Parts: sequence; structure tokens; C-alpha cells
Amino acid sequence: RASSARKKRKQSLDRRRGKTRIYVGNHIDRWLALKEKLDFRNDAEVAGFLLDFKPACSVTDCLNCIQDSRLGQDKKIASTLHVSYSLE
Repeated sequence: RASSARKKRKQSLDRRRGKTRIYVGNHIDRWLALKEKLDFRNDAEVAGFLLDFKPACSVTDCLNCIQDSRLGQDKKIASTLHVSYSLE
């Protein structure tokens, strides 16, 4: 009985986790580099940052586009965004 309840709980958690997964494919190295350079704790913070980012701006202007005040480290962000653009 205990193993059946444990199995059901695991399946439920797996289903919940599966609903929040995204596939970044061969871009995982870029994803992880951005996560590390911006010192994000988890992938949800990276996703939120990218969703809030306005791609129509230039690298110089991008600092004005960032919504999250925690990311106010201008030099760190500018160099990170510059690196990500130069990799493409």
C-alpha cells in the first residue's frame, strides 16, 4: 500500500513538473551561460527575464528595457547581452 501511494504521488509530481518544461534543444549551453552570467537561481528566472526582454532595442538601449530592478548591474548585463548576440 505504501509503495502504491508513493507511486501515485510521484506520478502526480511528474505530471505537474512536465507542464512547466520547455525544450531549448542545442541552445542549452547559451541558456546555462546566460543563467550563470546573470546569477539566476533557477530556469524560471531566465525564462521570465527573456519574456520581459524587448528584442527590438539595441544592446546599448537594452538596459532601459529591463524590467527587473534586481538586474540593475549595468555592466554585467550589457556584457552578457553583448556576448549572447555575438554568439549568433
